[in-house]
Amino acid sequence: RERTLAKKRISTKKYREQNSEKEKERNKKRYAKYPEKFKENTRKWRETNKEKVKGYKKKYREENPEKEKEYNQSPAGKKSNTLSNWKSRGLDETEEEMERLYELWLTQELCSSCECILTRTGNNCSTDACLDHSHVTNRFRQICCRACNHYDNWKKFWVDGVFGGSKLPRPP
Repeated sequence: RERTLAKKRISTKKYREQNSEKEKERNKKRYAKYPEKFKENTRKWRETNKEKVKGYKKKYREENPEKEKEYNQSPAGKKSNTLSNWKSRGLDETEEEMERLYELWLTQELCSSCECILTRTGNNCSTDACLDHSHVTNRFRQICCRACNHYDNWKKFWVDGVFGGSKLPRPP
């Protein structure tokens, strides 16, 4: 029985290799009919084969450095890199919220705390825009400059979640 199954797997693999165009067309039709099922299966496969996926991505980057560089400089590449950086630093928001926050991060011109003009040079300038989040709840707080974010200067301006106007004494 095992030998028969192995032979069947081998012959199926050979057929797919020899008829790759037919297989692609067949998969397109199945994907069009059941897109959610395919997305879920792909997600599960990627979760269980993380090392393979890393290997594939690494191999692609090594073989296509010019495409990788071009992508990273494109708006889509910059967005992808920014969102993955936020996630790796612990930001815990839904995909829709992440999209909304990215648009806010791109368009906000003034720091929420000190009201300096925000830049987006990417070279760790003190006025570069940062997405500040709580390290306790991992939720978004505000868009502020790197200086306010790094040194928690925003605490001078925000008291009890209100910008500047609270009558309560500021925390030490």
